[in-house]
Amino acid sequence: MISRIKTFVKTQRYIKHNFPDELLLFKGKHVTNNANQSIMYFTVHRCASQFILNILRQCAADTGMTYVNIASYFWRGGKLYGGNTDDVFKRLGYIYGPFYGLDREEFTLSIPKFDDFKILLMLRDPRDVLTSYYFHHAYELYDNPAKEGFVEERSRETLSKTIDEWVIDKSTVFRDRYRTYLSTFADKPNVFVSKYEDMIRDFNTWLDSLQKFMHINVSAKTLSSIMQKTDFCTAKEDVKAHKRQVVPGDHMRKLKKETISHLNSEFKEILETLKYPISEE
Repeated sequence: MISRIKTFVKTQRYIKHNFPDELLLFKGKHVTNNANQSIMYFTVHRCASQFILNILRQCAADTGMTYVNIASYFWRGGKLYGGNTDDVFKRLGYIYGPFYGLDREEFTLSIPKFDDFKILLMLRDPRDVLTSYYFHHAYELYDNPAKEGFVEERSRETLSKTIDEWVIDKSTVFRDRYRTYLSTFADKPNVFVSKYEDMIRDFNTWLDSLQKFMHINVSAKTLSSIMQKTDFCTAKEDVKAHKRQVVPGDHMRKLKKETISHLNSEFKEILETLKYPISEE
């Protein structure tokens, strides 16, 4: 009992210190005079979300917008919200995200009117996502008092299967997640569908496209700082590192041919829509 109380107190202190804007929003007390159209950032796990989060956070600070990370707030132990989501998702002055899906497992609040926002949808080859997610679940342990024991149990459960068994088991969830994303957001004028591989291949062009889409006046100093800090190199693959492998096509190096064939079939429509190759060689 004492241990639980200590964990609760530690969690609440962490939330109060790291999520002041989220707390004020949920209480209906956050106010901004910023007139930029709000932006919502959707993605999938293992798609450089923390890297892009930091870019958006710098853009928000530079333009006077407020960055709100609701998913991290909940993951870190923030209380679930039962009020009117119109009080949380405001049309002007905010950048929200990352959100990792539109299903209830990942998007815990009522879906707002997406047409009122600019939507950044960042996706990656789903076969590489699953491959990377296996290593993340299996080896990447980190301190989170609100999830005490959960991460360790998740690691044991993941390691009880081979990587091929695990990605096949999870493939349906991600197939449905991608399908929902594309059916909801594809071809909408307020949506920027971006690919992880394009960002890795030509970061400067990708950043320029992102800035133009967001239609916010980011200073040259901030853009220069972002570009200078960008590094997609990994000297040596470390299965326990958050940035384990950034080179596209990792599923070809880690999975059996039969597994790749299964994923190609499972994601065929999605791969074609996003113009990913479907080779098994």
